[in-house]
Amino acid sequence: MVPSAYPIHPESMDGPPHARRPWAPDRAWADPAIALLALLALLLSGLTLARRVAPRPGTGVTLQGRLLELPTAAEHILGSRGSLLPPLGAPSTGAGDLIDPWDRALLGILEAERGEVVQGRRLAFGDLPEGPTADSLRIVWDYAYGGGRPPLPEDRFQAGKALGRGWGAALLEARVLRRLGMDDAPVLAEATRSARVRLLALGAGGSVLVLGGLGGLGVGVLLLLHRKKVPPPPSPPALHGRALLLALLVWYLALLLSSSFAGAVIHRLPSLSPYALTLAYGFHASVGILLLLRVEGLGLRAFLARTRAPDTGRAAAWGLAYLALAIPLLLFLAILLAPLTRGLGPPQRELLDHIAGLRTPLPLFFTFLTVAVAAPAFEEFLFRGMLLPWMADRWGWLPGLLASGALFGSIHLQPGGLPALMALGVLLGSAARRGGGLLSPLLFHALWNGGIFLFMRLLVA
Repeated sequence: MVPSAYPIHPESMDGPPHARRPWAPDRAWADPAIALLALLALLLSGLTLARRVAPRPGTGVTLQGRLLELPTAAEHILGSRGSLLPPLGAPSTGAGDLIDPWDRALLGILEAERGEVVQGRRLAFGDLPEGPTADSLRIVWDYAYGGGRPPLPEDRFQAGKALGRGWGAALLEARVLRRLGMDDAPVLAEATRSARVRLLALGAGGSVLVLGGLGGLGVGVLLLLHRKKVPPPPSPPALHGRALLLALLVWYLALLLSSSFAGAVIHRLPSLSPYALTLAYGFHASVGILLLLRVEGLGLRAFLARTRAPDTGRAAAWGLAYLALAIPLLLFLAILLAPLTRGLGPPQRELLDHIAGLRTPLPLFFTFLTVAVAAPAFEEFLFRGMLLPWMADRWGWLPGLLASGALFGSIHLQPGGLPALMALGVLLGSAARRGGGLLSPLLFHALWNGGIFLFMRLLVA
């Protein structure tokens, strides 16, 4: 049954009325196609989850490792008056809390710098993945702390790259330069500059969390006091459930295969490697938009018109309010579930590694546009523009809100971040309801993604 509460007027479309009807596929072929696509989606999802959950050695330190070295860098920058290589204070994170072997190798350098060379060697050499990069680190380490043969420049370069070219890598390189009788001041000066940037980013991020958390608590109180002052729910889109399911399955398969698509393009054009994320997202988002237009029988102009809000100021205010509310709620959720997600590794590791590896302005700009603009726009059109109103019309507002939020979190296939992503989906849906349209969740989502991108980028600068 197609609901009539979402009328489609010919004058609002980009073509003749007969060409813009909602898609109604014949069940004779649609049902077998849905079954086949669902089976493929389950198979590919399982393979993707198995790859992400299984312990796998990375090619360098993770964000956890980069955060690990900041306290020791701060101790030197803020408290040292002489050499930048005095004994260090004990790191605050134990080796047992570190999942990645390269993070433990970084901790080993910090331990060696404070005089615990034996312990540092055990951490640095313990379970590094076999390969030329690990061999390079062992050669550099032995020369810096044990008196082995002088490392080649290639070995020093590979070791520094794997260690993130941060504070710990600079300490190791400075040891090598001292033993070679060379000046280590430029290396330490550059490391100090980089550490200051990261410390400022961490301080700014902490301030935002504190202020945003306080503001979020105020928003929570405001919502409790004004529970009944909510705009009417959005009209459900005029579409068939079978068509919607087909479109979702095809798009989801495109999402799962988007990395393969980007890899195939880069194989032919290696110069596009820094744009891998943009290529992958552009592929599955383009497929998704074409499917959404087909399912609803809308032209692009009418489709984009959903971003209009009856009251732009109100919509923007609610977007900012829910952004503030998300901070204390997601922090509380992360603390509450930390024991359950500890062994799952950092969510979105591929994205973090990609951001850390970008070195030139243009790829950084396009990646930022992808993360902060393209991703929020497409996901809001899909989840809050189509799925949420459709589910709410059939099951009621609260079940529809919870179901769309759960689906939003699940499609990311990030076990460690699933609770936070599901909660974020519910908050984005609530913002759409309070703000009276897509503008509120669009603003919320874009600022959330953009803020995280900038924060992560500064931490790996």
